[in-house]
Amino acid sequence: MNIVIGTSIGSAILTYEVIALFGYLTFGSNVGANIIAMYPSTSLFIAIGQLAIVVLILFSYPLQLQPCRISLDKIIYGGQVSKPAEESDGEGEVADEHLASGDTSMVKHTLLTGVIIAFGFMIAYNISDLKLGEWQWL
Repeated sequence: MNIVIGTSIGSAILTYEVIALFGYLTFGSNVGANIIAMYPSTSLFIAIGQLAIVVLILFSYPLQLQPCRISLDKIIYGGQVSKPAEESDGEGEVADEHLASGDTSMVKHTLLTGVIIAFGFMIAYNISDLKLGEWQWL
C-alpha cells in the first residue's frame, strides 16, 4: 500500500512541477492563474498538458475521498462500526482486528460516497473561477 501511495503522490508532484516549470520558462513572472489557458489551444504540447491534468485529477480524487468519508463517518455516526453478527466471537468483541479500525457497512459507505461526490459536483458546476484576486508579494 505504501508503494501505491508513494507512486501517486510522487507522480502528482512531478506533473505539477513539470507544468509549473514550463509555464515559468514560457511566461516568466507574468504567469497567470491558469497556465494552460495562456497557451494557444492548437498546440500538441498543450493537449498533452491537459491530458496530464485530467489524469492527475482522475487519480487524486479517490485519494481525497477516502479521508473525507472516514471523517464524515466519525462526525455523523460517531465512529460506530456496523458489523455483521457472524464476524463477532460471541462476547461482543470483533474477531478481526481490521474491522474494529473503522470499516463501515456497504450502505453507509455508498451513502457517504454518493453525498461527497454530489456536493463535489455541485461545487464544480457552480464555480467557474478559483482565482481570488491578484497576489501582492511583500
